[in-house]
Amino acid sequence: MVVESEFLNESDYTKRLAVATAENLEEIDRRISEFTVGWTLDRITKVSLSILRIAVCEMLYFDDVPVGVSINEAVELAKNYATKEDSQFINGVLGSIAKSIE
Repeated sequence: MVVESEFLNESDYTKRLAVATAENLEEIDRRISEFTVGWTLDRITKVSLSILRIAVCEMLYFDDVPVGVSINEAVELAKNYATKEDSQFINGVLGSIAKSIE
């Protein structure tokens, strides 16, 4: 499922992102698990896991959002709502996922 978001306002975009993430959660979590060697999803903080999930959703299903933008936004969210270590972890995981989908 590809979600076209070019003409959506922020509220509509947020709703579509939430729906797309929920609808594709199994695949999104599979991708995250693939690149978090030594970590189970339940070991990742809820904030970091949520950030990872929405970023991976954008990377996989929102063609009009550049992958780099998804990664940068996720790292900034982590810097504001998680720890420095979490933001570095998220950056590493998303960078690896990005390379796998190029």
